[in-house]
Amino acid sequence: MEKTIKMNSNLRNFNIKFISTEKINYTSKDIKNYFKFTPNKEIIKKTTKFKSFKEFETFLSKLKKGDLLFVENRFTTEDKHKSYDLDLFEKYKVNTIFLGEDPWIKSNFKKSVFVSLVRILNRYILKFKKLLRNNNKPYVPNFITGSGEQAKKAFYKKPTAHNYINLPSLWIDFSKKKNKTNIITYVDENIFYSRDLILHKDNSKKSSNTNQFLNDLNKLFDQIEMNTNFKIVISCSKKQKKYDNDLFNNRKIYYGRTLELISKSKLVLGHSSEALNQAIFNEVPVLCLRHKTFGFKRNFTIESKSIKLFNKNSVFIEEHIDSQNDLDLSIDKRFYKNILHDYFISPNMKFQNFSKQLKTKIDNIKLIN
Repeated sequence: MEKTIKMNSNLRNFNIKFISTEKINYTSKDIKNYFKFTPNKEIIKKTTKFKSFKEFETFLSKLKKGDLLFVENRFTTEDKHKSYDLDLFEKYKVNTIFLGEDPWIKSNFKKSVFVSLVRILNRYILKFKKLLRNNNKPYVPNFITGSGEQAKKAFYKKPTAHNYINLPSLWIDFSKKKNKTNIITYVDENIFYSRDLILHKDNSKKSSNTNQFLNDLNKLFDQIEMNTNFKIVISCSKKQKKYDNDLFNNRKIYYGRTLELISKSKLVLGHSSEALNQAIFNEVPVLCLRHKTFGFKRNFTIESKSIKLFNKNSVFIEEHIDSQNDLDLSIDKRFYKNILHDYFISPNMKFQNFSKQLKTKIDNIKLIN
């Protein structure tokens, strides 16, 4: 939420109220498990949480013509609840801004024909599933946001709202300058659990043997540090509790500073975290890591991320340790630039963060009361 609209924002024409339908969409147990390993200070408190459809409808029915609703995420209402929210938005003529979906990133056949073909097949399967659950809802939002040239082109080819708001991507911190230091950042994804997997009752494990993975990972770290003379630091999400045990052989661990560390790094190591996108803006080489204890789906996601965003194949940790090959610290600057402008920020747009530019756009919106 903080990436879209800051809790302490002051808007020119609107007062801000944060709301959530999480208690409608999920059980109390689901929500409790989701936040089980999240530090209390990272759980947003100043939010009105509707307990029933009736409460939500009552709230919407009291909105005025001059009010505006920013809809950040409606995946669950669309996927599981037959888009009940759209029915209500239409019924009460609610003015809305929808956070646009990230555009599909084109395949990179030069790096992998197999991955590219599977991605294309999966894309059409998802489109077909969406078509099956489409209930032909009549509601069209007033505004929809998007980032990069591909999202803009897609909107004007087939509008999904009355107006389009072109913004920098919320996945990149554009305030982080290209200020390199002699560090390598490993973007940790917590091998033990995932809040999203827990919420969606996905029992699949990130690794079938966490001890083996961590042992191999630290061997790789040792090898890289010896070959480069750069120290590896570990970057973890501030939305997870701090590790009790020393998992990374006394390496420095930072919480909540991932994008900053990436911007300062000589190299970034990771798997498939969205935080890796930061490296595109800061022109940092990325090495995406697979492991044989990961499932096929996870390894495929890692390889897919690596070739479509960084124009490089990912590597198996075990094979890299055995081969003793040197790391490829090069980047394809032209490829990075094209990806940046196609999917994250349009050319000639000011390097500001999503939340700052969204605030400016909303301040210029005037609805008739």
